[in-house]
Amino acid sequence: MNNRGGEPFLRGDIFKILKKSVERMPTSILTNGTLINQKLVEKLKQIGIQGLGISLDSPYPEVHNQYRDGSFDLANEALKLCVKEEIDVDMGVCVTKKILKTL
Repeated sequence: MNNRGGEPFLRGDIFKILKKSVERMPTSILTNGTLINQKLVEKLKQIGIQGLGISLDSPYPEVHNQYRDGSFDLANEALKLCVKEEIDVDMGVCVTKKILKTL
């Protein structure tokens, strides 16, 4: 199951949902990365999440930030933290004509 739409970590019951899902099927989650921190990563590892996608629309902060409310630094730090903590992580890119030119 892939949990996405809005920012899933704003849900108060997201860890309960993820835990139930992981018990039944491979589970991943897509996030903008702004709420990812060490404590959250530890919870994801404890639950056994199979994957995490973080929205990062461009390698250039000025391009990404035009689409994602200035969240480049937080998303980038979230990616680094997940890699360090050995969580399977990928980047979600919303491809537009403008973004395509920067890739």
